[in-house]
Amino acid sequence: MNQVLVDKTREYRELVQKYISAYLEHDEPRLLYEPMRYALESGGKMLRPILALVSCGAVGGNIKDTLNAAAALELAHNFTLVHDDIMDNDGFRRGRETVYKKWDANIGILSGDALLVKAYEALATAPPQYLPRLLREFNNGILMVCEGQAMDLEFEDRSDVTLDEYFQMIDRKTAQLFSLSCTIGAILGDGTEKQIKALQSFGSMLGYAFQIQDDLLDILSDQETLGKDIGSDLQADKKTFLMLYTRENASEKELRTIAKLMQKKSFAVQDIQQIREIFQRIGTLDAAKGEVKRALTAASAELNQLEENEFRSILSSLLETLENRTF
Repeated sequence: MNQVLVDKTREYRELVQKYISAYLEHDEPRLLYEPMRYALESGGKMLRPILALVSCGAVGGNIKDTLNAAAALELAHNFTLVHDDIMDNDGFRRGRETVYKKWDANIGILSGDALLVKAYEALATAPPQYLPRLLREFNNGILMVCEGQAMDLEFEDRSDVTLDEYFQMIDRKTAQLFSLSCTIGAILGDGTEKQIKALQSFGSMLGYAFQIQDDLLDILSDQETLGKDIGSDLQADKKTFLMLYTRENASEKELRTIAKLMQKKSFAVQDIQQIREIFQRIGTLDAAKGEVKRALTAASAELNQLEENEFRSILSSLLETLENRTF
């Protein structure tokens, strides 16, 4: 990874973390604030707040003006994760127990709700001239994330989900928060409408690539690196790019083999290897990698609409790093 990017992202994470901590200083009631802090202490990448800060700088703004909004984005992101874990019945995230697993579903719902309230509290500190637009963008973004999650849940009961529907779902569930982060940063950096739209599109393409990479890592990574069980999406019959592409292109025999493996309570190493071999044989893995490459290329093209500066270079380096991420 580019050392400049490593140093800068570490610096930005530390900055945002200080602001987040200020919104979670309360100790009582313990069953509210302890799970909230726990959710934010699990070592996430904090890509969304970093994108907000760097987008602000990329349009010529002062990144310090975006720190509260960046904290809001991370708080809101963790609200979605805490609730998603309950809905997906996931016991582990980032290598440790999820909030609902460590406490219970009631505490998970309550602490997730409070994280979103704190996100609005942080966003509300923005300068008055920007606040109406920021609230519109934020409200729309969070609602679209909820729409994406609802679509994902609907897909669980369907066997006819198409790749086009999958793309519509990830555009809401994953890409929207990336796009929102870049948009908010550009607005607070006082960017032009052209710059704001370019960064909005950049974030959307980045999030699109990020989700398909997640689908790939579910089958290509290892448990220690990924922080959760390998093949968990397959086990839950999630309608990922990999499974939808495979159902459209695999033979009946290959589909029966995968279906038989998916009936197991857990995958053995050889099961994962067998699924990988089927995906490789019919071109599923190459197709997914091609989609990631296409999205990142489109994101890079949007950066050409911005003037060159150190922050645009960071965004460009981020694209290169994400293309090769392993977790």
